Amino acid sequence: MLCHPDEVQDAEGSGGFRYWPEGLRGLPFGMRQMHRLLHRFAWDGGPVEISGTLTEGDEVAGFRVIELPGHAPGQIGLWRERDRLALSSDCFYTLDLWGRDSAPRVPEGLYNYDTEQARASIRKLAALEPAAAWPGHAKPLTGDVRLPARAGRRRKLSVGRRGRRHERLTAPSSDYTDREGNVLTLRGSLTPGARTEYARTLAGLAGRPSTTREDAWQRSVELLFERLAVRWVIAGVPIDRQRELLGRLRLASEEERAWLRKVLREHCAEHFPDVQAP
Repeated sequence: MLCHPDEVQDAEGSGGFRYWPEGLRGLPFGMRQMHRLLHRFAWDGGPVEISGTLTEGDEVAGFRVIELPGHAPGQIGLWRERDRLALSSDCFYTLDLWGRDSAPRVPEGLYNYDTEQARASIRKLAALEPAAAWPGHAKPLTGDVRLPARAGRRRKLSVGRRGRRHERLTAPSSDYTDREGNVLTLRGSLTPGARTEYARTLAGLAGRPSTTREDAWQRSVELLFERLAVRWVIAGVPIDRQRELLGRLRLASEEERAWLRKVLREHCAEHFPDVQAP
């Protein structure tokens, strides 16, 4: 049995009761009684012996470990890049506290180690843009998966299905400031199609047969910038339209281009470690 180092204490001990309210205080009376009985006789199989630990980036049976703390301090998920499958544990739930199917949601705060951290983990999972996300309880999300994107609000997750209205939620973004105080904002998500197009362009497979390595490299930088750039504030003037952002990139000085390449490398290393940086 393997788990995250921060989860050993609970896996070999109380299973989480140490940070829950005593007697599950805060739940409605009937639900509280039901949950106490289920924890005792059905849900909790007791302590287990942990033989080793896993952390972010470790490989397990073709999956990469991702840390998704919040519901539990050492909660982890498993991510497989080739088919964008996420085994997300209790990062989100698709049932309510009575055990009925529900819209996907943040785990109930009463049962969480840190609810704000749980919301941050949902945003982290969202940035991976999984094709399917299987939670530890009940039904998976498949197809156009959308996850809560703001930590301050409890939002429902949405699955893109015909005839169902849903809000398209954005992935997190990061700001990068150069020494002149100009700020570039890059989104923290990259679609599978964009990843494929970028990889082909970087390899020189997307242009004419005569494309040189230098041409392929320049085009790949432009493509990555085009897919990731959300906003660029230069000398206090914001640029947020895609065509204008790309036009400004093409007018960039050598110094600006060097800074942009550095930023793109840092951003890829943080958000897309599987993507070859320019």
